[in-house]
Amino acid sequence: MRVSIMVSGGLDSYIAYYYALKNGYIPDAIWVNLGQPYWKKEEEKVNSFEFPVKKIKIDLLREEFGNLPTPQKQIIPGRNLFLAYIGAFFNERVWIVALETEMHTYARERDKSWKFYRDTTELFTYIFNYVRENTIVETPFSHLSKTEIVRWALENGITEKQLKNTSSCYDDKIERCGKCLTCFKRWIAMINNNIEEKYISLPYESEYAKRTVKEMVEAVEKQDFSHYTKKRCIETFEALIKIGKVEYKEVLEKIKL
Repeated sequence: MRVSIMVSGGLDSYIAYYYALKNGYIPDAIWVNLGQPYWKKEEEKVNSFEFPVKKIKIDLLREEFGNLPTPQKQIIPGRNLFLAYIGAFFNERVWIVALETEMHTYARERDKSWKFYRDTTELFTYIFNYVRENTIVETPFSHLSKTEIVRWALENGITEKQLKNTSSCYDDKIERCGKCLTCFKRWIAMINNNIEEKYISLPYESEYAKRTVKEMVEAVEKQDFSHYTKKRCIETFEALIKIGKVEYKEVLEKIKL
């Protein structure tokens, strides 16, 4: 069975391509240029991949429209719905990659929630009924974190060099700025798998990281994991401890009780 994999040049969707192959699918990698500020960096990455990538340009995000993402507002609302629609033109199964630790109800990115995948599958099955019986929009990593998919990749023949040749960063020019939320998430996954990368600034010292870790500590104290899941908290503190921040050992022990 063929599957559309909506790739971004980033770590998660790159691994998803090989995850599809390993699980018997025929993957069609598709990259969409919506006009995001970092589209040139993404295109350079997908061009360097060792598998073919279909490239589609839709000039939707423009400065004159006032809808370009910024460092302060990096999320593109509804992006995954738009990408899923494009993917559905190619295949009945579409992978929009989200991770277990991102799919909770309180996430800012609603188009990574369980509700998004369920409702989009129902909607697309309805509107694509002329060409097929079912259209399925899903993520292959609903049971895995970023740390776990990197571990899976290494265990299944994907090299450290290949993983490093991806870009998970919101900066429009710098490959790994170290300041944005995606850099911090990527750093956690890589360092937990003993992979070190160079960043312009240290991801765990960014304002985003400091705020996130503070909120995680508070979540542990309250035993409230509705926003930051236990797995995400554990992996974050494990990464910090690996680089010598031993003050988080006590917090980590509280989670595992």
